[in-house]
Amino acid sequence: MYYQGPYAQPYYPPPTQVRYEHNGTVPQIENDEKFPQGSKYRDLFWAVLFILHIVGVAVLCGFGTTKFTQQTEGTVVFVDVNAPEFRQVMTVSLICLGVAVGMSFLYVTFVKYFARHLIIGTIVLSLILWAIFGFYLLAAGSMAGLFMLFMAGLMAFFFYLWRNRIPFATAMLQTVAQRMQDFPSMSFAGYLMILSHICWNIFFFWTISVSQYLTQNQSAINLLIVFYILSYYWATQVIKNILHVTVSGAFATWYFMSSNMPSNPVWGSFRRATTTSFGSICLGSLLVAVLETIRTLLSMARRQQDNICAWCADCILGFIEGLLKYFNLYAFTQVAIYGKTYVQAAKDTWELVHSHGIEAIINDNLIGSVLTMGALIGGVVCAIVGAITGAIYAPSYWTTCTAIGFLIGYAMLSVVMEVVQSGVSTIFVCFAMDREALRRNDPMLYQKFMETYFV
Repeated sequence: MYYQGPYAQPYYPPPTQVRYEHNGTVPQIENDEKFPQGSKYRDLFWAVLFILHIVGVAVLCGFGTTKFTQQTEGTVVFVDVNAPEFRQVMTVSLICLGVAVGMSFLYVTFVKYFARHLIIGTIVLSLILWAIFGFYLLAAGSMAGLFMLFMAGLMAFFFYLWRNRIPFATAMLQTVAQRMQDFPSMSFAGYLMILSHICWNIFFFWTISVSQYLTQNQSAINLLIVFYILSYYWATQVIKNILHVTVSGAFATWYFMSSNMPSNPVWGSFRRATTTSFGSICLGSLLVAVLETIRTLLSMARRQQDNICAWCADCILGFIEGLLKYFNLYAFTQVAIYGKTYVQAAKDTWELVHSHGIEAIINDNLIGSVLTMGALIGGVVCAIVGAITGAIYAPSYWTTCTAIGFLIGYAMLSVVMEVVQSGVSTIFVCFAMDREALRRNDPMLYQKFMETYFV
């Protein structure tokens, strides 16, 4: 099969399953069972189920809104958009939003040129903060300080063991930052997902608020609560994973096709994420959503009757949820690169974990501190901007503006850091499964990776 531009479904097999043309650039599939010819919708049942469930939520929202309007006669107003205070706070929010967008591009540029310093600096800063909090808690008489000091020592120990992996993590970060500058639409895809998530939250919480008018039957209300919780988590995970698959597909296109790049790889990848691979995203997202729903229900039950069994169950489920989310990061990377079903992607990810799992964990831990610090820096900077502009435009609400500024900055930078994380995981998977593709397309970067990977 040949890649035919951003609207075709690309499959990038590992080197053992392809043979290359004489120019060494165009792969031909030799295992049709695993890599079928042409575009095909994967896990279609789960995509249909997700859409039907969204339709169900919309129907409930429609009935609830109708009854709410009939009973209140439309007299309830949540926010007076014409109030001067509202306009003042919105002005400050827009200023903070602009600063956050600028900060996101500035931080990516900073990562490109100072990746090594950021990795070492954020790790050292994390150690110092853990130690400071530990000593503070001990001075306050809390034994939790011993735990924090233990964590600081454990982090220092692992940092010492992983120090020879910093050059490879640095090369990864620099490569991802460069590609993000080459294709700024990756960051804009993240902003689009933020907008989608905000719209989903507004729609969902409005649905929750009007659902009290649907029925007075307690059993029906309990069923609605479970359905709404599952729906909220499922849609949230789908939105997040669409972004990951979009970014992963764009990075994979660059990795395998840099000598013959389509005009808009991000759009092509987004199109695949919302069509042929949408069912796989829905299935993987549902698994996480079910765990999150069970944990939420357990938390609600603990408020009524707390006991050690519920606490232990919540801890175990939380651990499993964290593992599944991390596993999904690489499973969805396989979906984005190869267009696999979720089950096939999970199997191949398990094989990848067996062969390169420790290396991936080390790489993600070294880079993760840089990403977390980036989000926090964005939040702090925008909080300062919110406080200053709030004191000028809305002096009575400057504390509110400060909080809004922090939330906007943290959210916007977090999304950009998600893009970076998706790029890192994609390049790691591609490099682990097919190094020859990088050698053909970018010999200098290949040499750099090889020198830093095997140290």
